Amino acid sequence: MKRLVKTAAVMGVATFAGMVTGVLRAKFTAVFLGSAGVGIFAQAMTFFQTAETVCGLGITLGITKYVSEAWSRGDLTGVRRIIFSSLAMQCVSFAVCLAAAAVFSGKISELIFSTDRYAGVILMVLAAALFSSFAGVMESTLLGMRKADLFSRGRVIYLSAGLAAIVLLVLAMGLTGSFVYILLSAAVAFLVTSYFVRKNFKSKNKSPVIPVPEMSGGLFRSVSGRILSYGGISLANLAASWITILYIRSTLIRYAGPSANGLYQVIFAMSNYYTPFFTNAFWGHVFPKISALKDAKAVNLELNTALRFILLFLTPILGAIALFKKELILLIFSGEFLPGMELFPMYLLGSMFYMLIYLLGTNMLASKRLKPFLLMNVGQNLFYAALFTVFIKKMGILGISAAYLITNAVWFAVIFVYQLGTMELKIYAGNVRIFALGMVLMAVVFFAPSGYAALFVVKCAMLAAWLVFVMGKREKALFRSFITR
Repeated sequence: MKRLVKTAAVMGVATFAGMVTGVLRAKFTAVFLGSAGVGIFAQAMTFFQTAETVCGLGITLGITKYVSEAWSRGDLTGVRRIIFSSLAMQCVSFAVCLAAAAVFSGKISELIFSTDRYAGVILMVLAAALFSSFAGVMESTLLGMRKADLFSRGRVIYLSAGLAAIVLLVLAMGLTGSFVYILLSAAVAFLVTSYFVRKNFKSKNKSPVIPVPEMSGGLFRSVSGRILSYGGISLANLAASWITILYIRSTLIRYAGPSANGLYQVIFAMSNYYTPFFTNAFWGHVFPKISALKDAKAVNLELNTALRFILLFLTPILGAIALFKKELILLIFSGEFLPGMELFPMYLLGSMFYMLIYLLGTNMLASKRLKPFLLMNVGQNLFYAALFTVFIKKMGILGISAAYLITNAVWFAVIFVYQLGTMELKIYAGNVRIFALGMVLMAVVFFAPSGYAALFVVKCAMLAAWLVFVMGKREKALFRSFITR
């Protein structure tokens, strides 16, 4: 587990920068745009991330893999070919998307925002998606070059620049300024990451630029084919997830208005602040480790270590968020967003099941169970969308949290049973006990009445007992390291 914590801490530099700038951006937009403005801006950001997924073609993992191989053997020309092949493929994908958006921008705006007044925003955000996908190529290249320090430095720079930009643009232009920010921040991200890639090339071969390598049609097809084949599953997975989120936000705006989407943004953003610290650890340690293992017992050891990591650390984090949700909303957003507190209990519990699904999904990818992984991911998103469509009519905005919890709980059971039967998955008894204790703790903290001081004290005492009695001495030290580093 020490390696897991170390990986989460090291890769957490860029994640922490993203979290801080995200919190500050959320606070600023909440104050100056209000819940309705935040709802429209959040929807534009969701469309941006969906378009970025399509334009990016899901090839970042493939880029990192093949750049790493070429860089380690000193094949700089091979690295350049990978970069320019990736950029060329993304340009083709963007051209197709742009042609469709140019013709149907009004219809797309009406579908996403329930009005056609944002047709111009659709084209602007699509251009931002191209720059962002280019930046993804450069960041993946830096990781392939084993330059995580440059990766983190670049991300801190362009996130800071973006934060300054949104303040100036919103103050000057209001909601329109937030749309311009999306385009400008994506362009800056590409310029900054390109600079660090060029800088690294310069230190490697004393050349200040990256010359375009000569490439025949056959060579281009060979390079692009390898990258695309590796990224196909990633593209389909990301596209299914972001399209589902886009559908949910669009449906929410249609039934309850932009303000409701602004309230949803509260819990959606909150969950995005803590999940990367765990998912980074999975991709930085668990995925490569399991990929190299062939013995089922060794795989189960790694999975159970990661599972214990989730249960021990995420449980008190979720509990603390639930206890201080009002204070967090006031700190990060504003009093206008306090009605979003009702979303927290079920959504936070759903987040625990989501993280367990993520761990088991990582196991499937590492074991090359690609088709079952894709089918289960698509099925999960379809189930979530269908359940939300039913619940929004009966429960209003609370239907989001209910659908999220039920979907993740059901799909965790489905994937768990699948891996028990086909992948020799075995969960240690100690983890079963911690899972049961965690469920009881979260049920009390999340769902027991919170209007009484005595109950609040009891909940705090339960979280303290978790930290004192459930964690071992070594794990307490790791927890302190995880938080402080």
